[in-house]
Amino acid sequence: MPIITVSTTDAANWWDNLIKESESKPKRQAVFKDDPVAMACAVHRSWKTHETPQFQELESVLIEPEDRDRAEAIRRYYGAKFVEMALRGYQLSEFRLKLAEVLDGRRQLAESEVGMLYRLPYFYDEDTDTDWIYANTASGQALAYWKGLEHVTVTLTLTPLRRVLRSQRLGDSVKYWFVTEHNYPAVISVAKSNPLNAMMDSLFELPQLRVAAQLRIGTRRGHNVQDQFHFELINPRLLSSL
Repeated sequence: MPIITVSTTDAANWWDNLIKESESKPKRQAVFKDDPVAMACAVHRSWKTHETPQFQELESVLIEPEDRDRAEAIRRYYGAKFVEMALRGYQLSEFRLKLAEVLDGRRQLAESEVGMLYRLPYFYDEDTDTDWIYANTASGQALAYWKGLEHVTVTLTLTPLRRVLRSQRLGDSVKYWFVTEHNYPAVISVAKSNPLNAMMDSLFELPQLRVAAQLRIGTRRGHNVQDQFHFELINPRLLSSL
């Protein structure tokens, strides 16, 4: 079985990645016929359920009550996230402060910033899935296990947990989350355009996998996170399936 070569990205910094998608000097202000966050949720729902274009025009979709409920959930979640980060002493970037103002209606988006609306539902799905993974694994003890193993290839038994889509300007990727035999969270990230995705999807349906890999420690900051870590598997090699 060949070595699976994957790309990894630090999940903690996805908000910072959005900065690159906005212009430092916004041009004209965007005008929306309805709640822009609910419109983005409607586009996301339509794409998932009806296979419409992933980023169709916001004005072209019909907003359902569930889209408005989801928009409010997004506002509550990230409102709490930003407050939590501020209380923990994290320096909020100018972009994050601007986004917080957009979500609570104190700031209007520029036309050049509309792209981030499309990805809000994806970010929300990714973050809430990751919250669940951290809450249901021994993420607090992963760092202690990893120390001393930084450059060592280890053998792990992995049980699939969740498959999470990450949407970014430079391309989507799929994060395959597993739990190890010691209940530590571990992830393999594969670009969605990578042909290995089909193989990973098949492997993810198996009850367990035995792999050899090097470990890189990963973490994220902010909302509901207290000393929580996960393993990023570097050049994993499949040994057997169980």
